Amino acid sequence: MRIIAGRMKGRRLLVPKNGARPTTDRVRESLFAVLQDEFEDGVVIDLFAGSGSLGLEALSRGAQRAHFVELSRRGVDVLSRNLEAARNEGLETKVFKEKVRYYLRNHWPEGGADLVLMDPPYGDEEGVKSLKLLAELHASDVGVVSFESAGGEEITAPEGLKLHRVMNFGDTQVTIFRGGKR
Repeated sequence: MRIIAGRMKGRRLLVPKNGARPTTDRVRESLFAVLQDEFEDGVVIDLFAGSGSLGLEALSRGAQRAHFVELSRRGVDVLSRNLEAARNEGLETKVFKEKVRYYLRNHWPEGGADLVLMDPPYGDEEGVKSLKLLAELHASDVGVVSFESAGGEEITAPEGLKLHRVMNFGDTQVTIFRGGKR
């Protein structure tokens, strides 16, 4: 797996061997074609980060700062190694080894986020619970939220977020919501 575009284009990314399902190049390329203007020089949060491929792609394409949230120790180890490229480019990154809902309650960045990337394990209710908590606590303080799920899974907009677009890629679906920031 590699970063597709931007200042770190072509850099190889390690993938955790803990059953993580990294977002495919095709999905990342399409997603960032839609989101490109949403986070320039901004703050990105990568929830359920795994290898960090989504957040790193955003950093490579113009985001200046990113938080990565991953609970798995193996995932955090791989993520930390992948982030070396971003740090070498002078980009600010921070890793949180904790549950997403804990992060949302305790470590949300001052000033909010331009883009939140959520790629929870498919079919895991923790993803939808985290999306609802994100909306409850931070809807007015977030620009765009991207939520990856299994194809055909209906992800409804929680109160505070507005459904913007649904994109399908075989067995993968990306639902994009807009918050109140901007």
